[in-house]
Amino acid sequence: MKLTPYLIIPSICWMLLSAAFNAGADTTSSPLPPSVHTTTPSWAQGYNFSSGYTWLDETEYLPEIAADSYIWQERNFQVQLSKSIGTGRLGFGYIDGTIKQKNEIYNDTDFALTRKAPFALLDWRFSEKLQTRVRVRYEEYSDDGRAGFYQLGSDENLWTGYAMVSYVESRWWVNVSHSRERDPEPIYDAANDRVALDISAQALSGLTFGWLWSPQWEAAAAVYYEAYGSDRPDQFNYTVQVTHKPTWLPQLQAALGVGYYTEEVDTLINLTLNYHKQLYKDLSMQVEYQLEYSDDEQSLLNQGRLLLSYALTSQFSVTASTEYGKESGDDQDDSLFVVASVDYRF
Repeated sequence: MKLTPYLIIPSICWMLLSAAFNAGADTTSSPLPPSVHTTTPSWAQGYNFSSGYTWLDETEYLPEIAADSYIWQERNFQVQLSKSIGTGRLGFGYIDGTIKQKNEIYNDTDFALTRKAPFALLDWRFSEKLQTRVRVRYEEYSDDGRAGFYQLGSDENLWTGYAMVSYVESRWWVNVSHSRERDPEPIYDAANDRVALDISAQALSGLTFGWLWSPQWEAAAAVYYEAYGSDRPDQFNYTVQVTHKPTWLPQLQAALGVGYYTEEVDTLINLTLNYHKQLYKDLSMQVEYQLEYSDDEQSLLNQGRLLLSYALTSQFSVTASTEYGKESGDDQDDSLFVVASVDYRF
């Protein structure tokens, strides 16, 4: 299931990951590039060093056999160093990770790979209203031993990343973006009755427009075109969303969105509740709940996220997040996503 509509509005997104972690674990959670649903980059002067670890487990349910078919496991360690330059920030980093798919039917491993990815980033603010963000990664995949049923044999490479231009006025904003990521959708191997990994790119291009019609109400709409390097047919996806921030509880934001995918002929309806609170002077908490319905899969997703951020000093902070999702209905997938990061400014 794609967790789509609410992600198109940056103002209500969870505030854990810096741009560094856009290169982290792949999920099918959103058709939108990371540039659309991350926080505003920091324009603080000086150097910034960040390091973090991501842990992703996703269990795929197969309705035809009424049982789990495989478990996707991905781990990534990442470091990044950036420096302010003029009205922007330039940085470089490296990702060291592993990807494994455990077959629940045959009780073995479909594939096990290592992932190495140096990357570069540039954030540039032309004015208070206009800014751009660019990320470029060179990803290299190799066999992680001989445990996998499928073997790459030789290393495979993939260029990924994204670029976005954002313009903000007092009552409206617009994002134009293009992203290229590894397609997380596996390929069914009928001869062996397994699911194989396809290391190919998924490109996503489009725009998001938002309008703040009052301090408590915001509306947004997005149009994106998905292009695949595999045999999957290309498609458009359309999303609209309304967000409300009640005056009686300003820490809470509620969003209702609808998304439609032209090739999959799937309509998604998503309700998101997001609550942020400063627990102590240096400790903040964010709790988020999502309820999403998929018409094509005839399934209902319940997903929750807890985020804690603690500033040990004015320069050093740590952040941790845990997210768990479970589907019910015809599709019964579940996922666990854990992130821990440290950030130091000097």
